[in-house]
Amino acid sequence: MAQRQKEMLNLSLQKLEEASLSAQSSTKEEASLRMQEAQLISRFVAKARTVVPKGEVILNESNIDSVLLEDGDVINIPEKTSLVMVHGEVLFPNAVSWQKGMTTEDYIEKCGGLTQKSGNARIIVIRQNGAAVNAEDVDSLKPGDEIMVLPKYESKNIEVTRGISTILYQLAVGAKVILSL
Repeated sequence: MAQRQKEMLNLSLQKLEEASLSAQSSTKEEASLRMQEAQLISRFVAKARTVVPKGEVILNESNIDSVLLEDGDVINIPEKTSLVMVHGEVLFPNAVSWQKGMTTEDYIEKCGGLTQKSGNARIIVIRQNGAAVNAEDVDSLKPGDEIMVLPKYESKNIEVTRGISTILYQLAVGAKVILSL
């Protein structure tokens, strides 16, 4: 599974690099900016290629009986916890004691709020079983959840921006890693 996740990540990285290198410019100044952007993206891609996905498979109680284990598979049962982890583009990433009724925004505020790099960043919640959900789709947080604020990336090229967002999401979920740009 980790190998397949790595292949999908590499494919996304390749598409991102191609999009950044093929972006059209209408002025010299824009061409210079695009070249700087392409260099930054190339450094990001090189760093992202070193990430090793964990190869985790998300299981739910409803489908646990139908999963076939293979030689070498490891079953990881997470410990019970009363904490919610908050990390990524927050001022003070931290573990916060779970409280019924607290929202994603409440936990982020307990960690000092969003950083300047967050902008209108994508926020995801990683459940204890490994499932990743957009924070907007989460009705209530549970003990053991992780809130991850992905960095915002600005680019004039919408395809490049979409590619970076997708890759950051894949890295965050597949390897539980956030790269600093």
